Parts: sequence; C-alpha cells; structure tokens
Amino acid sequence: MAVDGSDLCIAHNPKDEKNHFQATENSKGYNLLHLNAMYDLCSRTYMDAVIQSGREENEFQALIDMVDRSNINDKTIIIADRGYESYNVFEHIIKKNWNYVIRVKDIHSNGIVSGISIPNDETFDIEHSILLTRRQTNDIKAHPENISLCLLIKGLIIFQLKIKELIR
Repeated sequence: MAVDGSDLCIAHNPKDEKNHFQATENSKGYNLLHLNAMYDLCSRTYMDAVIQSGREENEFQALIDMVDRSNINDKTIIIADRGYESYNVFEHIIKKNWNYVIRVKDIHSNGIVSGISIPNDETFDIEHSILLTRRQTNDIKAHPENISLCLLIKGLIIFQLKIKELIR
C-alpha cells in the first residue's frame, strides 16, 4: 500500500476559516483541502482516503485512521513519505501485523533519527530500539540516546499503555 498526501485547491471562499489561506494582506488568497490516500499497488485501486481541512492537516492521524479501519488481513507493507514519520504510526501498523517502509526526515532535522547515532557510511542497515517515557529522572536525562522524552502525548493511547507497563 502506498500512502501519500496532497493539497487540493478548492473554490475561493475567504469566509471559510478552516481552509482559506492568504499569503499577503493584499492578495486574494486561496482555499485548500488536504487529501491522504491509501493506494493498493497490486490491484491498482484506492483502498481508503481521508480528507482534512487545509489548516488542520494531520498526516499522522490520517494514516492511523486508515490503518485502524482497514479489514485487510493479508501480508501488507505500507510505503509512505516523511509526512507520516511517527512512533504512533509505526505502532498502529505493527499492531495490525503489517510491515512498513516510511521515509524519515534528515538526521539534521527534528525528526525521529535526529537523536539516533548512525554510521557515516553512504548506505547502512541498523536496528534501533527506543523507550518512550514521560519520566525525567537524572538517569533518563543522562542517556538521551536511548530514550525519547514524550512530554506531550496527545492521542498516543497505545504508547500510554506501554509506558504504564514500563514504569511499574
């Protein structure tokens, strides 16, 4: 399954606050919706889609919604670009017993791999485990390479359950 998002230009309506954008004060502006689609590469059919308002675009949640409501039980690989990089997305796909190939942001960005020590080689394969926690003890702060501090966990129900198990 290939998953990608795209902005859709819709009819101009400056009163539509959720979808209207205005680049400068004197410009007419434009309206956008955001489409997230899940496409089956084998059957060449769209399997699901989520349309979001232009200002409330959330590709993470769109993919989670499409994965969770899918009734596909066959072996499945989700292929997605950087906009879908999220531990919560990964966990929902794993819970579905699917696999994924999701491009992550550059190591010099604020993405997942920015805190991971990776080889300086042009190509490499590594395995990396990470513990997600809300705790901020001195031991956790002393080893940031092993732990991702999740201070704001909004909608991460799956991880909240695992965190509770880890802190007991």
